[in-house]
Amino acid sequence: MQITDEQKNHVLLKLNDLWKGAKACPLCNTEKWNVSDKLFEIRELSVSKEENADVCPIIPITCDTCGNMILLNAIYLGFTFSLEVDEDES
Repeated sequence: MQITDEQKNHVLLKLNDLWKGAKACPLCNTEKWNVSDKLFEIRELSVSKEENADVCPIIPITCDTCGNMILLNAIYLGFTFSLEVDEDES
């Protein structure tokens, strides 16, 4: 899911507020981070076809030098989601 520039700026402000101390990547020790312009999801592993797996929406923060990633929970950052389906998309 694509996020708007306004939402991306919100993520950056929240990240700057939360991230205390050195902001260097623990792998390469640089401070060049990139906030993704898309939301992704991590699904709970489920071996049963009858169960719906839980989903965690995330925003990746990626080191521009080595690719190390930090995954932030989008709900904690203030994103809300609707389960309604747009009839134009179905």
